[in-house]
Amino acid sequence: MAATAVEEGFGLTRVPRGPEAAAGTSAVKRSTRAEQEKAKRLGDGKTARERLRHTVRTGLSHAKDLDEFFNLLADAGLQVETRMLPSGDLQGYKVALPDDGTPVWFSGSSLATDLYLPQIRQRLTATEAQPTAAPSARRHRPSAWHVATAAAERNPHHLDHADDGAVQAHLTVFGEVLYALPARAPALLQAELHRAALAFEQAVHIRAHRPPARPRTARRPEVHAATLAAAEAAGHNPATVLQQAAQYRTLDDAKSASEVLVWRIHASATGTHPAPAHKPHKLATRTSSPPRRSVSDTGHKRAIAIARRPSTVRVPRRRPFCPPLGLTLRRGVVATTRRLRFAGGMAQSLTPQALEQQRGFRGMSVQELAEATGVSPGSVRRWEAGTQAVSDRAFGRLLKVLHCDAQDLTAGERGTETLQDLRRRAGMSAAEVAALLRRKRASQGLHISAEKVRDLERGRPVSGRDWLSPETQGWVARMLAQVYGIPDRVVIDAWRRTRPNDIAPTLPARRPRNTSEAALTIWRELNDRQRSYLTCIFHQDQEAEEEQRQNRYAGEAHRPAAAWRRLTLALSAPADLVGFTRIQERLRKAGIHDPGTGSSVSALDRRGLITVYRDRLYVDGLGDIPRTRVEMTRRGRAVARAALGVTPAPAPPAALLSPWLWKIVVRVARAGAQGVDGSLAGRGPHYLAVGQSPDGRTPSRGFIVLRLPDEADHGPYRWFLTDSGRRHIADHIDTYRSLYPSVEVGSIAAEFA
Repeated sequence: MAATAVEEGFGLTRVPRGPEAAAGTSAVKRSTRAEQEKAKRLGDGKTARERLRHTVRTGLSHAKDLDEFFNLLADAGLQVETRMLPSGDLQGYKVALPDDGTPVWFSGSSLATDLYLPQIRQRLTATEAQPTAAPSARRHRPSAWHVATAAAERNPHHLDHADDGAVQAHLTVFGEVLYALPARAPALLQAELHRAALAFEQAVHIRAHRPPARPRTARRPEVHAATLAAAEAAGHNPATVLQQAAQYRTLDDAKSASEVLVWRIHASATGTHPAPAHKPHKLATRTSSPPRRSVSDTGHKRAIAIARRPSTVRVPRRRPFCPPLGLTLRRGVVATTRRLRFAGGMAQSLTPQALEQQRGFRGMSVQELAEATGVSPGSVRRWEAGTQAVSDRAFGRLLKVLHCDAQDLTAGERGTETLQDLRRRAGMSAAEVAALLRRKRASQGLHISAEKVRDLERGRPVSGRDWLSPETQGWVARMLAQVYGIPDRVVIDAWRRTRPNDIAPTLPARRPRNTSEAALTIWRELNDRQRSYLTCIFHQDQEAEEEQRQNRYAGEAHRPAAAWRRLTLALSAPADLVGFTRIQERLRKAGIHDPGTGSSVSALDRRGLITVYRDRLYVDGLGDIPRTRVEMTRRGRAVARAALGVTPAPAPPAALLSPWLWKIVVRVARAGAQGVDGSLAGRGPHYLAVGQSPDGRTPSRGFIVLRLPDEADHGPYRWFLTDSGRRHIADHIDTYRSLYPSVEVGSIAAEFA
């Protein structure tokens, strides 16, 4: 190619092109604006291109040959088409999501550069079959999990010592391992592993395509030519002078490499040499006033003006490069080590490349993100480079604009938040929080100020006698929860992490619910048949609610209330063919032998006690038949509870665990240093484990953590108590023993007394 010939002829860096550029890299193809808008209309979090790329990569990580690869894609539900050459050889392939309409096809190269057919064929061909070992050798062969773990632990060594080709090969293999892990991992870890594979793929792409650092060179060769001509006229060899000028110091971080080179050439020609590279610059004293500079800023006039300066000139000061405050450099790795102090308080640096990745996932440019967060584009670039930390207000706006969690941008995980972290996520300064707290009625007499808020967040004693009371601290914690818009338990947990040596705050008791006289009045206005209908529908609604709660405890996915609160009341078909619904069975037991959907149901609907839905349902042998469904409203449940004397199940005191979560914590505490098996079933870890969330937004309690046992560098992960979990048990074990006497805690009572 002509471009390659030019690069070789002038000794420039050769840029790989075509298949050579794609080899060993995993450059992903960005989704178009139309694809992003379509995914937004359909309510999908990912575009079709992203979903297909993830499925194809997962299939490739499990495949041994092309036939198995295409079979895995078909088993995953994708539509697959192949293109054949006249010779019968396979030319390419394309995939599409299952769609009722016309499918949108994507070739492998349109998903990522390493997913087009030649690259896949080369990757599968390079995989050699392992020879069959003898039975005795098979017994002593390490497991595949241990081999993969050991290989992953050696990756940092390869990154530091291997060449670029070997490094890229190790990164590619590790990426395929990440895509293969979810199929064998516990259900609790599959979502996290999927996100890890995507983040790793993005990081490898950024590393592979990061341009090498190049020293800045002069942009005006005629300036150097004039200066070299002046040096030659003074009796010096131009080549020697230029070589010496370039060797004194690096030009990587010079503001103007051209001006620095011109000055060095002139200084060498006149005998005024710059200081050696290992000594700091000194500012020389002028012996005479400098001549007026040329008006022109370019070309020969500027070169001549610089060349005619007196020999005693001001040496350009060069600031030596050093890592930004709070960062440590390791051959391409930037690690956050501590926080940066700003005028507005303490601001935490972001995890390296995290902001850039999140911005890329949202398809936003630096300018768009800056406008959305109300800062300059330069601030966004400094955030991404790690040279400037994000202020409290800007951090809260970043979370809202990028629709991400704080652990996606920082090294902190859910369940490890402090009081300061909660304020930063809310995007407020200490002064703003203090002003909002002073508006609360419960803050009278506390004299809350920004300084007291900062003392509270830093674990310092807060001035004022009233602040020493656990009841007062409980009121402050509740007010903070209202200001931040989060549950009380999140603030209490962050409070105990921030101030572990203080007495645990005591939250105000919940007010008991009083029976509404208006609800009883509505009940009295109903006739007997309407009361029977309302009672039966209410009992069936409560049964469905309890069934849904048990399903969540068993680990099933959360279903919206509209999907299970709409109860089938009747089917318009002969009862001997379709039978009776559950509500009709309850009505028959209550003495109503003709449970229909007539005036009684309409009367309850008009009063706003239930909502009626009418549609059609297909039944084998009968076709589409009319169906009537009902849903209890909040008003209807309040009327039924008041009339029947039903009180809601008593919830545990604020910031305490429910019985089934307390059982899990006790089980992990009993295990001690042995830990509990990593396959802890149910949704308990979503509420209790570090890094998890029960609803995707609210942090977990952070009482247990999944990790390797102490003094172990490999092996299965197990559940252990965190410091927060131990403090929680020590604070409330006596209360739990009185609340849940059926949970045996005798073996751990002495340890946490």
